[in-house]
Amino acid sequence: MRIKNTDKKTLLIDTAYQLFEEHGFHATGVDTVVKHAGTTKRTLYRLFGSKENLALEVVRRHDENFRRDLHQKIELPNTDAKQRLLALFDYYGNWFASEDFHGCLFIKTLVEFETSSPILRNAARESKELLRSFIEKLCNKAGAKDPSHLSEQIQILLEGSIITAQSKRNAKSAKIAREMAHLLIEQST
Repeated sequence: MRIKNTDKKTLLIDTAYQLFEEHGFHATGVDTVVKHAGTTKRTLYRLFGSKENLALEVVRRHDENFRRDLHQKIELPNTDAKQRLLALFDYYGNWFASEDFHGCLFIKTLVEFETSSPILRNAARESKELLRSFIEKLCNKAGAKDPSHLSEQIQILLEGSIITAQSKRNAKSAKIAREMAHLLIEQST
């Protein structure tokens, strides 16, 4: 049975996604991706043109998956905006405690491609901005006096908790950040 190009494309994206998330972009060569996907470099380059384009598809896929999952987990019935803001930290805590936690793919993208790939850097920045915008909407619904400022504070706590969880290999950072966010939310509303 012959696999269609779209199936090979999906397989390559899925494989690269897992490898890039676990090992990083630069540490994962094209040879490793095609070996794990059971395909060839020729197929990869025919479908994507370059490793950078494959990486861009991975970042886009991660953004879609992350935002969909986050919204499903925090948009619970009978919860108000303040509870949803705090649920962000619960979501992150569960992520940090999972076996699949290898840090933030967007942060990896920003670090690894800050100067070498404006396309990837901008895709990661856009994803972070979409998160901040979502947080700002929740802050507005929660009655924050300055929703933009509070959303920046909450996002900084979230980002810091990611780095701390990764460096210490401990999910506790989300709980600590949640406690700090609770104080900020109470002061701001």
